[in-house]
Amino acid sequence: MKMIHERLHTQVGYLQKMWSVDVVFRLIRVAFAIPLAAVAYIQIWTETEGFMRTFMLVALTPWITSVAYFEFKGIRKSTQRNLARLTNTDAKGSGNKENGNRDGALDSQAYPATEAAYSLVLPSYQWMLSRYEAADSRLQAFAAFISAFGFAALVFIRSITDSPDYGSPWFFSALGALSLALMVALVGRLRGSITLANPMTVWEEYLDVQPDEFMRDQLHWAGVHFNNNQQVIRAKFYSGMAAVLLFLVGTALLTVWGLSEAAGAVGGS
Repeated sequence: MKMIHERLHTQVGYLQKMWSVDVVFRLIRVAFAIPLAAVAYIQIWTETEGFMRTFMLVALTPWITSVAYFEFKGIRKSTQRNLARLTNTDAKGSGNKENGNRDGALDSQAYPATEAAYSLVLPSYQWMLSRYEAADSRLQAFAAFISAFGFAALVFIRSITDSPDYGSPWFFSALGALSLALMVALVGRLRGSITLANPMTVWEEYLDVQPDEFMRDQLHWAGVHFNNNQQVIRAKFYSGMAAVLLFLVGTALLTVWGLSEAAGAVGGS
């Protein structure tokens, strides 16, 4: 019975380490978002009809889908990262217990390029950080530009005609495309975060190892973080491209609506 209790306690502790605070908060957000999305769909379906119902469903579905995708993707990545970190810690701990301190001289002979390769660790984080900040700044600037453009376009159309037809399908389609472009740009800014080295991890796990082993492990994790950061930056790039395409579609639709309103104003006069 005592052995079973100890094993159960070990498994519970393992799950607690594997499911971090980030995973728990993501699960809570998903649990709240699901009923809210269901209520929104029911409200749209019962309170609207025709073009307005179609427009609102088309505008709401991509947003809900993207939020769910990013949340579950974040849960999977956080769980995998915590599991890999926990496995690495257990393996290193068991290795230290069995073998004691490793021989630094033997490590240097087996991996002669360790010190030279370790010189890439810090620059790799600097490269990714600068690229991440550039991609994030572009999305922020484009989101501000979309908002300013939409407001300016409405003011311009209002100056052409005194009574623009805001119920026109062209206007609703343009508004939906521009709103989606703005949402994609904002979500692109929020999705993903850059991964950096944590000094606390070094303090907790690496103070008792040989320098060569420390440099090799840091080089390994710098490579893992580099790949993760590259995926985040690539996702921001794709979000920016999608926002640009939606903005172009919205601009074209808004142009058609403006020309139709201008033609109506000229014909009416």
